Amino acid sequence: FMSKKYNIHIISTPTLPVQYYHREYGINPFNQKTYLLSRALTKNGIKTFFYGYDDSAMKCTKHFILGNNKDPLFKKRTETITSLQIDALNLWTSNFIEYYEKNKADGTIDGGSIFLFNRNCRIMPKLWDVLNKDNAIICEYPVAYLTSASTYKIFESHSIQHLYMGYQHRADTEHLSLHDGKKFDTTNNSFFTYKQIRPIMDTDTFTFTKKSEDYYLYVGRILEAKGIGILLSLVTQFPDKKFVFMFSSYHTPHALDDAKNVTIYTAPEFEKKVEIIRNARALISPTLASECFGSAHIEGQLCGVPSITTDWGAFTETIKNGVNGFRCRSWSDFCSAMSSIKDLDREKISKDAHDKYGEAQLGEFNHFFEYMATCKLNNWYNS
Repeated sequence: FMSKKYNIHIISTPTLPVQYYHREYGINPFNQKTYLLSRALTKNGIKTFFYGYDDSAMKCTKHFILGNNKDPLFKKRTETITSLQIDALNLWTSNFIEYYEKNKADGTIDGGSIFLFNRNCRIMPKLWDVLNKDNAIICEYPVAYLTSASTYKIFESHSIQHLYMGYQHRADTEHLSLHDGKKFDTTNNSFFTYKQIRPIMDTDTFTFTKKSEDYYLYVGRILEAKGIGILLSLVTQFPDKKFVFMFSSYHTPHALDDAKNVTIYTAPEFEKKVEIIRNARALISPTLASECFGSAHIEGQLCGVPSITTDWGAFTETIKNGVNGFRCRSWSDFCSAMSSIKDLDREKISKDAHDKYGEAQLGEFNHFFEYMATCKLNNWYNS
């Protein structure tokens, strides 16, 4: 099932919300996915090393501390990347390089080492220079935006992968001609280093609940791109239905000030978050942009909660109309879904989600990690 020809080195950055790696930390779903991947890899015998803050609870073979939570040098870590102290970045980078050299010397880092980054690691150019000098295997997971610095990329959905590929298209196909009789060369064709793999989700925590309460749930940020306008219209259209909004910030739209059928939770504790999701009648995700994945509606599916979403982005891969939810294009679609959602089979929704987003996905990761190690030799025909 799992190869042990490689080892994984996960590198974090000193900025919020990138630095925390806890199952319970809900503001940054990207780190939660990396946390769950590391836990699964470690459990299955893959050596997994983590480089980050001392207060990260990463499940791994060994944790190398790059920064201390109590160090005043990192006091700005909760602010933006641009305001982070240069001294803090330099210390973080130099600490990694020190571990890197030691780990190379004792064999912890070898030819089978894969360096897994999360977002925003571009702010550490000296760290990148060290890895690139050694021709290290660098991969970003999960890629969910149109900016990424690594050669190898693991996308959460085909939707975001294809969007990224279109964005990066440039003249990447010019070298594909074989009229000169030469063998196909992937040196400049970066698309061969891209892979879509469904994330491993927290199937231990988000478990099936047969009985639901009578409320419709939104989980996410307060952004027009997330469809907040549609949500507010649904609140007005259905005054007899209960709505719960779970925001990650303490700012709420003024339009909700007088809404009698809305309950608002801001940054609840993890156990409360799970309880709110598990007991919902349905989860509404009316994202106007092309959603890269949408972790909240998958957590809902794991509990048996169906989803009402828009009809594009990752939802075309995660929602099957009339089975685990409804994808909507018109106002009448949303209104109809609000009435029909109660008829869906919650137990089937939960079972299907646990089958799709459990640790069985490790086989896909294993296959791509081995592919990276082979391609490092620039021998695509043997990959």
